[in-house]
Amino acid sequence: MMKLPLVAALVLSGSFAARAQTLDTAEPQAADLVKSMQALRPTALQLHLSFFDKDGDGTVTRTETVLSLRQLGLSPAKASATALLIHVFLGPKTTGRWNSLDISVKNIKLGKHGSDSGAFDADGRFDPAAFERMFASFDANRSNSLSEPEILAMIAANAKLRPGAESASKQEFQLLLQIAADTAEDADGKRIPAISRSRLQDFYDGSLFFKLAKPV
Repeated sequence: MMKLPLVAALVLSGSFAARAQTLDTAEPQAADLVKSMQALRPTALQLHLSFFDKDGDGTVTRTETVLSLRQLGLSPAKASATALLIHVFLGPKTTGRWNSLDISVKNIKLGKHGSDSGAFDADGRFDPAAFERMFASFDANRSNSLSEPEILAMIAANAKLRPGAESASKQEFQLLLQIAADTAEDADGKRIPAISRSRLQDFYDGSLFFKLAKPV
C-alpha cells in the first residue's frame, strides 16, 4: 500500500475537515440568509401600518392617522378621538419614549398585545395557520365570515391564552367591523354585520385599508 507523505496527509485531512464543517454549517447559514432577506422585506403588520404613513418617512403622526381614518369613513370627531387613543397606546411602545405620540412603522411589532388573534406572529408577519385556526374555532355557523358575537368569543378565548389588553382587542375589532363589514349573518332573528374571510385576509396581509380608502 502506498503511504502518503505527512504533508499531503495533513492537507487532505484538513480538506476533509473543512468540507465536513461546510456541510455542518450550510444549513444554519442558509437559515441566517433567509432571516436576513426577511428582515429586508416589510412584514404584514408594517404594511398594515404603512397605510397611515402618508409621507412615507417611517413615522406615523396623529395628524396622519386622523386623515387615514377619515379616508376609511369615520367622521372627523370619531377619527380624532380614535387617533388619540391609538397614539397614546402605540407611541411610547414603538418609539421607546414615554411622552411620544408618534408611531414607529419599523417597531410596530412592539405594539402587539395580549388577547389578539395570533394571526400576526411575534415579528409581525402574517401566520396563515393561525388564521385558519381562527375560522375553524370561531366561525360557529360556518358562514365563512365572523360576526361581532363570534369575534367576542374569540377574544375571550384568546385572553385566556394570551392575557392582557382584552378591552383594546374588543375596541379594535369593533372599529374594524365599522370600517370593513361586507356581509351579514342571522343572530337571534336579526341580521348583524360580519366580515368575510377574504376581507379579513386582506386585513392581515396589509392590503385592506389601501383598497377601502376614499378621498376626503
